[in-house]
Amino acid sequence: MEKILIAEDDVTILGVITAFLTEAGYQVTTAQNGIEAYHFFQKEAFDLIIMDIMMPSMDGYTLTELIRSTSSAPILMMTALSEESDELKGFDLGADDYIQKPFSYLVLLKRVQVLLRRSNQKEVDKKKLRCGNISVNTETFEVVSAGESIELTKKEFDILALLIRNQKKVITREMILSQVWDFAAIVDTSIINTHMKNLRKKLHTEKIRTIRGAGYKMDE
Repeated sequence: MEKILIAEDDVTILGVITAFLTEAGYQVTTAQNGIEAYHFFQKEAFDLIIMDIMMPSMDGYTLTELIRSTSSAPILMMTALSEESDELKGFDLGADDYIQKPFSYLVLLKRVQVLLRRSNQKEVDKKKLRCGNISVNTETFEVVSAGESIELTKKEFDILALLIRNQKKVITREMILSQVWDFAAIVDTSIINTHMKNLRKKLHTEKIRTIRGAGYKMDE
């Protein structure tokens, strides 16, 4: 069940939106001012935040800035403010959508569904990596090279994912040791050379280049 945080100081509007979204199958948490909403945000993760702009204690603009400093969760602003500059300010601060009061609750629901669908797709896309004819799924641990399914060890998989995420950048041995082995100091770094050799062989690729004196680089 997707979780939505609603910040709205008008109790009537807050109650109607809450009932409407709860009936639609969402888990809803409510706040009547920006500070209360930010308190809930710090305690748990939400899939979507809906907020009024003009709220006591902390307005929606400030709340958006605070949320955006640590989270990419979609934000839907709602307000009675009608100036274009108000709408643009919300987008500049990181809001994903904007709806003007009074609004249709069916339209609000549709906007919620669209924002959540886009957000979920972004999360799926983050798990799918590609470099040329090599594709990696970090959720299912599947690797395909030139249409062929490839079996990799866990360490080989983690190194490949790291290289593809940073393709065209040089990845040092220290970075690999730190992010794949979870520590930065190993006296014998030949273990990395062995893994790279195995990756090139299994993937039938020369995309993984050794940069002498620096590290490794994945070419597109």
